[in-house]
Amino acid sequence: MSLTKEAVNPLDAVDMDQLQGTFSIAKVIKDVESPMWLWVDSTTSGVKTRECDRVLCEGCRIGDLEMVKKAIADGANPQVQFRLALGEITPIFLCASKGYWEIALYLIEQNEDIIYDTMGFDSTTCLHHAAFNDHPEMCDLLINKGCFVDRQDKLGRTALMDAAEIGSVEVIQVLTENKANLDGEDKEGHTAVSYALDFISKDEDRFLEAAQVLIEKGANPDYAGKFSNRTLLHYVAAQGELHFVKKLVEEYNANPLQKDDLGRIPLDLARENKQAEVVTYLQSIMPQTAKLCQCLMM
Repeated sequence: MSLTKEAVNPLDAVDMDQLQGTFSIAKVIKDVESPMWLWVDSTTSGVKTRECDRVLCEGCRIGDLEMVKKAIADGANPQVQFRLALGEITPIFLCASKGYWEIALYLIEQNEDIIYDTMGFDSTTCLHHAAFNDHPEMCDLLINKGCFVDRQDKLGRTALMDAAEIGSVEVIQVLTENKANLDGEDKEGHTAVSYALDFISKDEDRFLEAAQVLIEKGANPDYAGKFSNRTLLHYVAAQGELHFVKKLVEEYNANPLQKDDLGRIPLDLARENKQAEVVTYLQSIMPQTAKLCQCLMM
């Protein structure tokens, strides 16, 4: 599938693997399924294999708390690094990615500094990984133990953007309850709403719900998708969701004149998809909206 403007229809399913982030947090999970790791001794910049460290990482990989406790008792380092294809990570990333919050809590109790570890190649934190892999309890734990909820990686992405990109309303709820910045922007000017919008389709409700939740919590409804430049109003107009179209316009002040990459406003998409009620409503507010926009420009 080519990412041309013509290829993206607001009611068509989108290839998530093709659109999701430049780096792949999911790739970390795939890598750690393999036992072929190299443990790194950060003090000597060399490879150092210690049985207790190997056991610690294996316990974190498979979710075996007793194995982890045994490894720590034998002298394993909670911050031991092991090398994957995408760089070096520490055991807390395994726990965060897989949702093993009890192990994560135990490791933090041994060394509270581990929650500040970042992956070298992209500067993601364990909170990014927990959010992207849909683990709300882990996110809550990490934030309560000191992870900064709005920490950005090298691309400017936050955990809230990662949660929106997978359509995880539960993680979004946890992050917003912990005061995540709803309108924080990455280095390309995209927000969490932007990350959810491009995956909305007639076959996937969770991305629509994620965008709705973000806007209901106070996110700016006029931020558009990363690839289509469509706002949530474009999508719900195309789907004929009259109630939410009205809510976006009347309660959240969404702009009904905002254009997508093809120059279409929400009314155009409602017409194309034969959503008569939405067409009638949007037509009814056009003169008033256009007049207001002209006044703002003068």
